Amino acid sequence: MLKLKAFCGSIRTLAAASKDNGGMPLRSVLIVDDDASIRTMVRTVLQRGGFEVEEVGSGNQAIARIREKLYDAVVLDIMMGNGSGQDVLQALALERPNQK
Repeated sequence: MLKLKAFCGSIRTLAAASKDNGGMPLRSVLIVDDDASIRTMVRTVLQRGGFEVEEVGSGNQAIARIREKLYDAVVLDIMMGNGSGQDVLQALALERPNQK
């Protein structure tokens, strides 16, 4: 539960900073997790923070989605079936080498 509270606090801080940074606000986030309940919780927190959220349930789906669209941020579960989070990170680095 402490990790969840810390995560929610980090998201709120990110949301506030993206609104106040004077530049382009962070808006679009892709959630990648094979646990639907985790995706729902993260989506709810992000949407309350004003983010546009999309979600997928596997690494392979994430890679396909990343090829279609540029996201400001990706919330990624590292240990998943059907394409690990590490696979997604590698694909992201190849597909969007200038994105951090």
